[in-house]
Amino acid sequence: MCKKTNVLIVTILICVGLSRIAYGQENLTLRTDRDVYVAGEVVWLSTSIESAVSTVSKVIYVELLNGNNVPIQQVKALVSNGVANTQFTIPDTLATGNYQVRAYTKWMQNFSATFFEHKTI
Repeated sequence: MCKKTNVLIVTILICVGLSRIAYGQENLTLRTDRDVYVAGEVVWLSTSIESAVSTVSKVIYVELLNGNNVPIQQVKALVSNGVANTQFTIPDTLATGNYQVRAYTKWMQNFSATFFEHKTI
């Protein structure tokens, strides 16, 4: 790569980072009670939220996605003191495989979905 390309890439990365701060991008952390589940079991999860601005979302949306990124389960969790706890049951008809748990806020939908929090189970 030439120097101009490197400078352009660094500039873009800096601008993306600054725009997230300037527009109050929220960041989530997602934790589940374990990593391996069987169909029909309950997934207990906890999310924490950080924001560059004082107003933080009050609801976190959590989805269980299949391999095609289609939601199988969807739940809402109320945020209290920056933390939200919730649970959902994995449908007992689900085939064995890897699934994604995705968490986001309505505010985060104003930005790229790459900023959503994901975890593979």
